[in-house]
Order: sequence, then C-alpha cells, then structure tokens
Amino acid sequence: MVARAIESGKTRIATKLEFTAERVLKELARLVTFDVRRLYNPDGSMKHPTELDDDTAAALAQIEVMEEFEGVGAERELIGLTKKVKTFDKNTSITTAMKYFGLLVDRKEVRSGPLAAATDEEVESQIRASAAEVARLEGVPVEQILSRMGVSKASGKTVH
Repeated sequence: MVARAIESGKTRIATKLEFTAERVLKELARLVTFDVRRLYNPDGSMKHPTELDDDTAAALAQIEVMEEFEGVGAERELIGLTKKVKTFDKNTSITTAMKYFGLLVDRKEVRSGPLAAATDEEVESQIRASAAEVARLEGVPVEQILSRMGVSKASGKTVH
C-alpha cells in the first residue's frame, strides 16, 4: 500500500511537470546534436543568449561574461569583453543515447565450467593453447587465429 502511494505521488508530480520519456529523449537529442557553430552570428560574433534557438540553449550548462574597464567615474571606459560558454558533456550524452538504442552494451565476464575458478593467466593460457590447436588444424600461424579471436598479441588480453 505504501509503495502504491509513493508510485502514485511520483506519477502525479511527473504529470504536473510534463516530465515524460518523450521529453527526456528530446533533451538528450539536443545534447547529442549540439553544434557549436549555432552560438555565433555570420560575422563571427557570439550571439546574445536571447538570440539562441531552444536546442542550442538547452545544450549550454553555463555562460560567463566578464567586462573589463579602464578609468574611473565619468572617465570609465569598457576596454574588453570576455565571454565563456560551457556545454554539457557531449561524450556522456552520446554514450547514454547509444545505450538507449542498444548500440552500446555493458559487458560482464561470467565464467563457468572448468575455468570458473581459473586465474586470468590460466584462462589466457587455455585460450592460447586452443588457438594453437586451431592454427595447427587450419595450417595457419597462431597469430592469425588469435587476431580472429580478438586477442592482443602483445598482452594476451582479449579485446572487447
């Protein structure tokens, strides 16, 4: 009964905020497709924040403007303007999108059978022995078989 009340409250809040899967995916798409060129006018000057389209503005984490002046009072004059823009991490956004679309899968190694209790070195030794046997049967160099298996020649580690 408590779990049902909590779930009902979460649904009510999400509905009130219009927080839907579609909206979350739209925001993710904005981060993944962000193009820094949309921050600038044709003359190379940076656009004012009010001039940014919604997709570009959504990709920005921070805008910092620093004005530099010289002189005091009526003699005070603006001599420089520094603008800094920080975006959300695009790599994280791309990784999240790839996971959503099933293009990136987290892997976990699971061992069973006779190799379940084996050390990494013992497993690698067995892989190399098996590769050597296949190479012998096919009449090819063992490195060719290891390469097909995705095993690095130098380290012996399997490449995922």
